Amino acid sequence: NISSEEKFLKALMGKEYKSEKGIVTYEGKTLDITSSFAEYINSSPKDRKFSGINKHNASGKVISYLSKTGVNKKTLYAERVSNSKDKFGVVAGYEFDGKKIFTKPLLVTASKSGVEKIYGPFLTFAEIEKRYYNTISSESALIDYLSFYGNNYKTAVELTAVNNGYYIPMNQGSVSSYAIPAYEFVFSNNETV
Repeated sequence: NISSEEKFLKALMGKEYKSEKGIVTYEGKTLDITSSFAEYINSSPKDRKFSGINKHNASGKVISYLSKTGVNKKTLYAERVSNSKDKFGVVAGYEFDGKKIFTKPLLVTASKSGVEKIYGPFLTFAEIEKRYYNTISSESALIDYLSFYGNNYKTAVELTAVNNGYYIPMNQGSVSSYAIPAYEFVFSNNETV
């Protein structure tokens, strides 16, 4: 989590930023890093690169913007893009080694003036050592899940997708964590576990 690193703060906020009790400010920009998920607000963005933003290029512009702060462009992908009037919402997820990261994505709001809001974890990834995990099969994980939580389903649901990737625990104040191999189950009632 690079949200408290000086290099990241200078890239996002500007060189003359001020920081007090986890709140970083500079010329209409505010970054709250007091929780696991940072919240960035720019009340008056001025970025010419966003002048021609539309639903088709919003994700590329946002990911390029994020990469300039130190988030590796190769680890970001746009999960979805929405727009309302002149605002574009981009949900930017993370992936590492070709696998999806099942952690809260970055929620970004942008307009033709630039990025106005960002909420979520600012992550970078580094392979410390090559480890091999003895993971259980997706079937066994699903059976374990259903044995604990199966009674919560009042109507029949269908399993529509199984994805493998990584889960990163996000504890408040933590600056690093390990990516743990995990499965993601998607059900017909739009529930994702």
